[in-house]
Amino acid sequence: MEDYYKVLGTSRYAVEYDVMNNNKRRTEEEQDKFLKMKYQDKLKMIKRSKDIARARRDQNKLKELEGEEQKLIFAYQKISSATLRKEYHNEIEGKKEKIVAIYKRESPYEVLNINKEDLEKYTNEEINKIIEKNRKDLITQYSTELDSIPFKFFSKRMKVERIIKEVEEAYELISTVDKRKEYEEQEQKEKYSHANEYNPYLINDISNSDHKSLQGKIVRREEALSREYSYDDEENRQLRIKQTGVIRFQNWTGVVNLFVNEYKVTRVIDGQEVVDIVYANLPSIDLSRINEKEEPIDPDYYNCFINKLLAEDTIEASRSNGGFIGGIERDKKGYYITLEKKDLLPMEQEQMTAVMIWKQREEEIKKEGDEQSK
Repeated sequence: MEDYYKVLGTSRYAVEYDVMNNNKRRTEEEQDKFLKMKYQDKLKMIKRSKDIARARRDQNKLKELEGEEQKLIFAYQKISSATLRKEYHNEIEGKKEKIVAIYKRESPYEVLNINKEDLEKYTNEEINKIIEKNRKDLITQYSTELDSIPFKFFSKRMKVERIIKEVEEAYELISTVDKRKEYEEQEQKEKYSHANEYNPYLINDISNSDHKSLQGKIVRREEALSREYSYDDEENRQLRIKQTGVIRFQNWTGVVNLFVNEYKVTRVIDGQEVVDIVYANLPSIDLSRINEKEEPIDPDYYNCFINKLLAEDTIEASRSNGGFIGGIERDKKGYYITLEKKDLLPMEQEQMTAVMIWKQREEEIKKEGDEQSK
């Protein structure tokens, strides 16, 4: 989707916040004036360039500038008022929802209108009956609604049919004790997944880029030279970790020099060496928090770092995040990994998105290479 702010030579952040006045938020009227000024300035530049092109009889350049002028006018018309900007932002959010739809997951208990915690006081047989009753009630409700919708309202019928399908699929996931157990085990593996927070609009585009794909995003990888550190953990995995790279990116506000570190994690599981690449929000000092006596400087931090951040279930679940495993924070209860939170911090959302864009770009390049080699 076209970034109308960029067409006008600015950004949403620059419009909403006055960077020359301690980032004070502008009123809607001030935003209107700022955008009008940017529009008029750029329009004048284009018209001057058109005059030069006419004088030189450069028809190709003149045609190019006329296209830029129409694009500029269209962009300004789309965001010139607060109401129009709100519509544009809502449209962007709608696009975002479509992009991440493949990652979104809703609990089968929620689909069936069941509070999972309320089931703890019932036996397995009683739970089976509750699930069956809710399924039957919902199917009856939506089937009746479907019958009342004329066939000419195709989209409405499709929406209700999709809900009925979701109810049936949810029921299949948790209808018996064994199925619920299997579902819970799968949920445990995916408890640190934040793929639904992936949002490519958080990452800036290359200036004047015509790219509509991820190739146009300002994300790059740099090699990193680092020593390999060995650690003892609760599962005796012979854990080793080494920084191998840095993913650098620019966020949607234009802030540069943002990054997330890339690590190679090697360990031994069931006699076999296993290697994963993970991405974490950790300064390099976190890899060497061991004193000369080979004892942790901060035992609680060490335990969280080795036995939680680099635990097998964390690494496995992070694969849906492109390998992003977040970082470590501390509250009154002690250290915890940030993936445990319901939502990532805005900075972490940007980092994870940059990582996932880079991984997808790698896949695209590899696929192109494979096709060319055939």
